Amino acid sequence: MAVAKPSSSSTLLLWVGGTCLVAVAVSAVALWQSSSTSTSRRPRHYDDDDYDDEEDDNEDAMTKWLREKEVRPKIIEDDNGGEMPPHMRRDIYKEKRRQEKIPLLAMKKPMYDNIRMLDPQGTVLCTISKKKANWYVNKSLAVWKDEDDKTTIQLLFEPSHRSNQSDDNKKDEQDAFFNKSIKQNICVVCGHDQYHMRHYIVPYACRALLPNKYKKHMAHDVVILCPDCHLECKKQATQRLKYLEKCCRKDPNTATPHTTDRHLYKVKSCALALLRWRSNLPPDTIQEYETLLQQHFQLADTTVVTEELLQQAIQVEEKIPNPHYIPPSEVIVEAMCQTDEDIQAFVKGWRKHFVRTMAPRFLPKGWNVDSNVQCMSTERKEG
Repeated sequence: MAVAKPSSSSTLLLWVGGTCLVAVAVSAVALWQSSSTSTSRRPRHYDDDDYDDEEDDNEDAMTKWLREKEVRPKIIEDDNGGEMPPHMRRDIYKEKRRQEKIPLLAMKKPMYDNIRMLDPQGTVLCTISKKKANWYVNKSLAVWKDEDDKTTIQLLFEPSHRSNQSDDNKKDEQDAFFNKSIKQNICVVCGHDQYHMRHYIVPYACRALLPNKYKKHMAHDVVILCPDCHLECKKQATQRLKYLEKCCRKDPNTATPHTTDRHLYKVKSCALALLRWRSNLPPDTIQEYETLLQQHFQLADTTVVTEELLQQAIQVEEKIPNPHYIPPSEVIVEAMCQTDEDIQAFVKGWRKHFVRTMAPRFLPKGWNVDSNVQCMSTERKEG
């Protein structure tokens, strides 16, 4: 549309101002139209209350699922309103569950009762548990020194072996000092005095495979740890076990306890997906999963995949036991504990590893890396 040019200067200013206002108005209308068009097509957010539900209903399920998946938030808010990644949230949840289980896993009574045992002459032989002291008294093999303060028993017979009778006097003196010492019921690493756990310096799976003389009546390699120190010590021991297994295992076919049937694993996974997340799956994926299940159960294509069929599918066992599997502890003990000298080196190696990795500050008095690794009385009986 052509606009006549004014003749005077005053009307010229009015003409320029009016033209600018018209241009601004036209631009505003165009901007409003473009923004309204783009808004109607923008992806839906979870806090968008103005979304057109009719358009959402007309979309196919696949497009809807992909669109919502793209805008699904990847950050989870914590209890304080802050944002936290899901993997950190899982770690916090696991730690919370671990803390809840600590009272259930901790020892229900002190590990050391520190009941002193005396020989008929009144010499201290060792400290024992209250259970063992009651056994001696009930068998009329010992009496309480003080019935009111039951902290000491005295034997009524001469013991067949004393800890200070050995060819290696230095080691035997160390063992005697450890056996006689009063042991504190605290974590040997940090000194914590609650929720104690019994820890085997030589991993229990390996210790159980050793001859009796290396594990019977041997409290030297069983110590007290608090839950946190026990967790850290277990990690360190697991790393060393994996390293030793790698060095000792010769046949890789014996390393895995089972193999996985990929087809059965796929069947089980598809059934779980249909049971739990069917509403979030696109139609093509649902059809693919149902077809796989129909083929597995040898059903017709027209057969409806019911919930009972899905429950049956998730019960399939996809893991096949490996008949050649050998546990890591057996591999390690068989390779490293052939002779008595090998066993002694094996046990002392674990003691050194414990001291090096955990740096314990509250070990019982007399505890030493080079102490005997077997019970002397058991050795004499077997000899």
